[in-house]
Amino acid sequence: MRRTPILLVAATLAAGCGGGKADAPPAVREGAVVYRDALRDNRGGWFVQKGQMSFQGERYLWRDIPTGVSPAAGPDVLLQQQIPKGLSVSVGVEVDKGAALRVIDCRELGPRDKPVQDWYELGIDGRQALIRRMAADAPPRVLARRALATPNGKRVRLTGQCVPDAHGRLVLALEVDGRQVARARDAEPLPAARDGIDGTPGIRAYARPDSPGPASVAWQDFEVRTATVP
Repeated sequence: MRRTPILLVAATLAAGCGGGKADAPPAVREGAVVYRDALRDNRGGWFVQKGQMSFQGERYLWRDIPTGVSPAAGPDVLLQQQIPKGLSVSVGVEVDKGAALRVIDCRELGPRDKPVQDWYELGIDGRQALIRRMAADAPPRVLARRALATPNGKRVRLTGQCVPDAHGRLVLALEVDGRQVARARDAEPLPAARDGIDGTPGIRAYARPDSPGPASVAWQDFEVRTATVP
């Protein structure tokens, strides 16, 4: 089973330091498909928990996420192959109830059977688009932020790109329905692997602190591609 899927996070959605302004990162070029899963059923070996995380109506449904808890998951099948250093990860997602940040993770680092220690996340919370560098023992560091309204019940396709450039920096870009909405570059990035274990991609969600109650999120059509920058 891929890492402990429920992670308590001390930081709030608004916390963290900004990444500052810098020259624009280069465009990302997507390549071959590494993994594809419609998320109609659990053939990929995703985490399931009765009544909370399950496959229903050809969607991977996460129900009643409380504030202060961030469920996260990825396919066990993907762990059976080498993870490329440059990735473009996309998934369809909608919020059925409450208010939630829904993100794509990349470079998740840590032992396979324990909570993730470090990672990047790229996503939207209904009001804004965010790219953040995360650590289990520190506040999030916001690398990019942009106002972006996304109503509940609207299914959108998120694409998160995490790609090293020729100078050892990591280019991070977020697309919503094929349109780039945020981008950043980390000059001292997380490694692609740690202790011989590849950093993996996945999906994650948080109920917003101002959510009127627990949030429910549904996922479809998860895809991972190789990616490079010119």
